[in-house]
Amino acid sequence: HEDQFGYLWLGTIDGLARYDGSVFQRFSKTDGLCSGNIYSMAEDSEGNLWIANMEGIAILKLTAPRPLQPKFRCIQTAGDIDLSEVQEIAFSTEGDLWLATLSCPMMISSAEVKKTVSGGTPEITQYKGSEAALEALWMARPGVNGDVFLCSQNDVFRANKKGIKPLSAPMKEPLRGIQMILPLKNG
Repeated sequence: HEDQFGYLWLGTIDGLARYDGSVFQRFSKTDGLCSGNIYSMAEDSEGNLWIANMEGIAILKLTAPRPLQPKFRCIQTAGDIDLSEVQEIAFSTEGDLWLATLSCPMMISSAEVKKTVSGGTPEITQYKGSEAALEALWMARPGVNGDVFLCSQNDVFRANKKGIKPLSAPMKEPLRGIQMILPLKNG
């Protein structure tokens, strides 16, 4: 992830690294991360880096100084929701944070994102449906018009505040082993 200051952030199995163009600065659990095993990152419109990791979600206010003195906020649960199963996160253009998880898709509204950054506990909307494919989601990518695309191994869904719908297109054979998605700019 490249942040608003031009720093490159890398998630690893040992933690987080920030590259400033000449030096890597590393951050781990001893620096306040929930876990060293990083799955995904996304930056909100207020300049906060949201980091999905093995033990929940960490939030870091991004600043330009070198070296960065990090102050991570870790969120491991929200009510009875365990955030350790979040595989990937993505912000919609409307500022909603979508969570691809092993059990069902979840969304933190833009208002709840702001509340969470200010120290509150987010209220999370879970989208539990009859679709078995909504389980074991492992990829989330921002689209346009407020949409986020969620993927399982064999299915792709368009998610927004109205709900989640599978992409439907005539195919001779079903999709298998989805590895990557890059949404088109025209939706």
